[in-house]
Amino acid sequence: MKFISYQERRNKENILIRRYKVYNFLFFKIKKKVLPVFGENNTIIIGGRELTEDDKQLLDKAGKITIVGNNNVVELADITNLNCNIWVQGNNNRISIGKCKSLTNIHVSMPQNWDNRELIINDFRYFQNVGFSVIGNNRKIHVGKDCMFSSGINVWTTDFHPIYDLETNKRVNEEQDIIIGDHVWLGREIFISKGSIIPSGCVIGAKSFVNKAFTKENTIIAGIPAKVVKENIRWE
Repeated sequence: MKFISYQERRNKENILIRRYKVYNFLFFKIKKKVLPVFGENNTIIIGGRELTEDDKQLLDKAGKITIVGNNNVVELADITNLNCNIWVQGNNNRISIGKCKSLTNIHVSMPQNWDNRELIINDFRYFQNVGFSVIGNNRKIHVGKDCMFSSGINVWTTDFHPIYDLETNKRVNEEQDIIIGDHVWLGREIFISKGSIIPSGCVIGAKSFVNKAFTKENTIIAGIPAKVVKENIRWE
């Protein structure tokens, strides 16, 4: 197998992306688009149907999906209420978004050629304006069923920039998974950081910063950093 350096791979991907933009520009007037998928064995499934080169209308209705890499899967259960912006770069990554009851706006980012990542969102009520960034090899974000997210929310498995211990030169902020349980309500402008676990039935107060694993269900969690402020609650 021929070794391909990271820079060579990035150059090739950048060429493909530029080519895609040029093709879209050239064919715009005759209503012809290029499926924004570069690589091999990539799959987009919408409403149980795998997209082909002729399925541009379905893709346009879903939003914007771009894949650069191999063996990636994007599956959207229903696009009736969904508007999404999805960017996947790397190999063997998977995105699965369930059905939403009300109008929803989701931004998903899997950049920088990491592999084996996963974003799973089960059937939910609505996400008004939510950004998911799954960074790091083998990292994942899982969201349970019947969740409700307000606007201005970010859920990231990373700090993006590495931090090292000066004495050991060991990185101290490695990427970590995020798990959100069933029937969780997130208020406005919340940040969910790497390593966070939010149990089922919880409510997260507006403008909170969640950066650790919580264990008790049916609580109100709020603050910077977030902590449990009330127990034994339920919400509708």
